[in-house]
Amino acid sequence: MNEQPGSASVVQSVASSLHAIGYAGIGHQASGARMLAISRHGDKAVIPSDRAIREGKYPLTRHLYLYINKAPHQPLAPLDAAFMRYILSKQGQKAVSQQGYIPLPAETVHAQRQALGLD
Repeated sequence: MNEQPGSASVVQSVASSLHAIGYAGIGHQASGARMLAISRHGDKAVIPSDRAIREGKYPLTRHLYLYINKAPHQPLAPLDAAFMRYILSKQGQKAVSQQGYIPLPAETVHAQRQALGLD
């Protein structure tokens, strides 16, 4: 199996090499490596920021998903429900932000809490 380096390894390699360039998640910023503005199809180059990413203006983004094994028409298991309540709480979304990632919009949090029967 040929394993690919993770984001932290990529950033560390870029930071230690004068002319290196790499791609990593926004949560893996480090001194010695800087984020670059990029453009899509010749549009104005955009620097990655919370706002640019949220508004879909930064062209190199992806969502991180969390999956739960939940039976249809059944409530979440108690431990799963507690975890999801935390993740979809203000404190949970603050923790996401503190780790360098972009929290979910309030309407998405509300919709997911409703879909999981947490409200």
